[in-house]
Amino acid sequence: MRIESMVVLGMDNGKALHPYDLDGSVVLRKPKGHYMVDTHIPAEDSYTHVFLPSLTLHHDQSLTLDARQAKPVRPAVPNPKVTAALLDAGLVRLFDTPDGRSGFLSGAILSGGPPFHGLHQGPPLRPDELGAWMAVKLGEPGKGNDFTGSPVMYHLLWQAHGTCPTGFEPVVRQDELAEIRQRYHATPAGKFGYTWTFGYLEGLGHLATGGPLGVPLPFERTEYFQRAGRGRRVSASTATRASIPRAATSTAAPRSANRERARSGTGTGVCSRRRSKPPRTRRRTICPPGPATR
Repeated sequence: MRIESMVVLGMDNGKALHPYDLDGSVVLRKPKGHYMVDTHIPAEDSYTHVFLPSLTLHHDQSLTLDARQAKPVRPAVPNPKVTAALLDAGLVRLFDTPDGRSGFLSGAILSGGPPFHGLHQGPPLRPDELGAWMAVKLGEPGKGNDFTGSPVMYHLLWQAHGTCPTGFEPVVRQDELAEIRQRYHATPAGKFGYTWTFGYLEGLGHLATGGPLGVPLPFERTEYFQRAGRGRRVSASTATRASIPRAATSTAAPRSANRERARSGTGTGVCSRRRSKPPRTRRRTICPPGPATR
């Protein structure tokens, strides 16, 4: 396990640096000021996100980002047969620059159930400086950890302010869930569809989706939605695509929508894109539109 992606962002000027070394250690020379450090550490059987939201640099310092200190994000429901079919966990860090208010958004979308671990390194911030979300879909895995034909699906969504959780293992009660008998139609039979469930977090102004899940068409199952409240709204929509052989179906998105990518930079002036090595994982590091940096 080693750091695959790191962003060191200067909050005084909005400039980002992407240090990397195969041995897992780097030495940087940076001007005095205020920084944040965002780190993604994928492994074959897990994915870890370590975030240091505030670092004041005024003398030589050593910084250790240790994935072993992270804790699992693993919500539970009253159904022992289900596991994570899809997880979308991320954060938005807001800060002031000489050009005005800016922000940094980072997170990961994992499909197929690899365990996700999170670590907020350092003290909590003010609620208006840091927000986080956790969107999780739980289903019954089939052969090859395929959730396409899961007879049930749970759609869960949370937010946090001032911190991104170091571990998150809530137990959702049955009375906190709304039950819906979902029917996915097709004309003729044999088509394949992708479903999206959208959750809007008012406190973050953020739409958390987690990406699509595949279903054979026609199809019918029971879906459970965490009830709206505390700034949370949930809606669902379905899109279908042309018929494909059943043997080729999976819970992953269509190829054009499933490319693993990451973007980083401040504003529209700095943007890079690259593929992530771990399969069926999308990593995102995005700065919202704002004043471009030079």
